[in-house]
Amino acid sequence: MRKTTARPAAPGPVEEDVVDLLLAQHARIEELFLLVVGGTGQVRRDAFDALVRLLAVHETAEEEVVHPLSRTLPGEGGDAMVDERLAEEKQAKQTLKALVAAGVDDAG
Repeated sequence: MRKTTARPAAPGPVEEDVVDLLLAQHARIEELFLLVVGGTGQVRRDAFDALVRLLAVHETAEEEVVHPLSRTLPGEGGDAMVDERLAEEKQAKQTLKALVAAGVDDAG
């Protein structure tokens, strides 16, 4: 008699709440900022590169999913809130662009 083992089912799509995902990304962004500020050498450069990539993905998700939904909130608060976030994000993108251009090891 031949013994057979069952193979696990192929993994299906994982459903994750977008809010949970964005909150987890916020936590990871904070961790990476700490590594950039407190790190040195290759650890700092790797953290900076990961931070730049994560911020790009994160901001795109917010712009494509969260902001449009937020604008549909009842009352006038949604538009104002999104406009404030967009202004903050624009400033952050400009700062990040300057940091990328200068390099993470720049004294400034």
